[in-house]
Amino acid sequence: MATATIPTSMATVSPLHILQHKRDAELSDGAFVRYTPIDPADRSRFSTSTHRAELGLGYVQAVLAALHGVVTVFSYDHPGSDGRVELRSTGGSTAYHFAWHDVDNHLILGGFRHSSGKSTYQAALIALVASVALHHAGHTAQSAELVERWFDLVRAMERTYPRHDRTAAWDRRAVTTACTHPDTRSPILRVCDALRIVLTYRLPDLAPREVSVVAADPLDPGKGNTTIVSGQLLLNPDGIATPVSVAEPPAPTPTPEPTPTPRTASKRSTRRRSVENPANVSTENPSPDPPQIFGPHVTRIELALQRGGPVMLVGPTATGKTTQAIAAALRLGFGVESVTLDEGWEAEDLFGSFTRTRRDREWTFVPGPVTRWAERAVAGESVVLLIDELARGHKTVISAVMRLMNEYPRAALAGMKLSAPADEAGPFSIVEVRATQQRIVLPCHRVRIVATANQGDGYIGIDLSDPAFGRRWSGGWLQLTGYPADEAAKILGDKLGIPPTAPMIRAMQVVELQVLAYQKKEESLRATLDLATLIAWGRTTRYLFDHAATPARGNAPTAFQDAARDTWLDRLCPLQGADLDPQVERILLDFVTSAAPTELT
Repeated sequence: MATATIPTSMATVSPLHILQHKRDAELSDGAFVRYTPIDPADRSRFSTSTHRAELGLGYVQAVLAALHGVVTVFSYDHPGSDGRVELRSTGGSTAYHFAWHDVDNHLILGGFRHSSGKSTYQAALIALVASVALHHAGHTAQSAELVERWFDLVRAMERTYPRHDRTAAWDRRAVTTACTHPDTRSPILRVCDALRIVLTYRLPDLAPREVSVVAADPLDPGKGNTTIVSGQLLLNPDGIATPVSVAEPPAPTPTPEPTPTPRTASKRSTRRRSVENPANVSTENPSPDPPQIFGPHVTRIELALQRGGPVMLVGPTATGKTTQAIAAALRLGFGVESVTLDEGWEAEDLFGSFTRTRRDREWTFVPGPVTRWAERAVAGESVVLLIDELARGHKTVISAVMRLMNEYPRAALAGMKLSAPADEAGPFSIVEVRATQQRIVLPCHRVRIVATANQGDGYIGIDLSDPAFGRRWSGGWLQLTGYPADEAAKILGDKLGIPPTAPMIRAMQVVELQVLAYQKKEESLRATLDLATLIAWGRTTRYLFDHAATPARGNAPTAFQDAARDTWLDRLCPLQGADLDPQVERILLDFVTSAAPTELT
């Protein structure tokens, strides 16, 4: 367990008040009303009192945001009491980085820099992720009910709003509609009350629990990164580990449930009641499975990060550039501040801007990803700035990033009247935040810049072949090739939940090679198959085989062929007038039909 504790000088805030009294849950579009009594059937089984429990809209917003797929990746150290999570905003691509530290009956949720240390609904979202991490590690006493109810909700959503991809998030319309649908509204409420109980009590003995949010990172650098898990795990009930044991709640007593109130940051010593284990099941937590990190280039990227200097990763789409970069950074103990660019991103978006707050309409500065990266480094963390799809950004973004790559000796800083830490020899980077007229000095050894780009795409931002641009990447310019066939089969097997040698995987790889060979010869297709498309093809095949009310159900060849049509064939086939080219369409269909397996696994 990490040894980090909150300094006595650091302000801490309980999130319970804001979660209970939040005025609205934006993703519900008004479907839930603050303080609505929760039906006894939807209450937590640990809620044994007879007085009514009222709905807190902070919990509702957190649950809906999770269904909307805002959790991108999380990691933890065994047994799950220390971890980190990356969340994106519900309305855009802004990434937030949080951490949790559970020690001595005190749950500390850190990383609330964007809110100046004030609690937001994201506190409940972190608690949900932390519970899933505990469950994933086999520690079920605190997590069992919440995780069980969460995945019951995911299954209810799947039945009501089925997905082709069982790890994909639901769009905003489906999430909002689910708040009023009779088959999903009650499961949402059940998760909300279980989430309230998890944050309020230590389970299963119902000892009061201390919980605080802070602006700073509550973990030491490098902690909370041992096991790395995709956020997709939250949306796939088949991916969560089977619980080792589920502790039953204590027997109901007439004592009323204490009303949650915001607590101070002081630690309290609480004696826990013992819980009988009639089945004599071992309560030791099993060691977690090692993280599944695929890709032949992780070690190359690690070495580049160790050398220092900016690193550019270039290659075809779906070669794992971003995934492998994050894995390499976390394995070296770096934090990650990530952003994905498109043509709408300008330099101002990277650094931040002033905006009016909803509550008091005062102007306040909201930092962008580069400023957050700099602030984390100033606070002592080693951090990678990961800029995905760099070349898609506006020209002002490219210029701003190239300025970030400049390095200055200590003497140069003195000439610019900038101060640097006395114990740092340099060189240094300078982050200029024009909105606040602030210049932040960063020791180069503590920060890294990694960018990715898809070779061959048509960019308006910059030409990747420009020598002036290329020579700035002193840490390395790495051309990442596609995965070898055996490595790709392992990834497909991991994503589809079947052996890498399964007939369906072999058949998809055969078709991939045939399509590639045809394109090299004819150059008539609009694209070729990549790993991401193969994963979608496999998932759709399994869905049609298992669930579809069509002839594809239970028929492997038909499911394989129908899924090819649904996921890629119509997209790759060129047009002849307003319709698909019939000759090319027939050739592609022949590839699929001839390779179709008689069984999937």
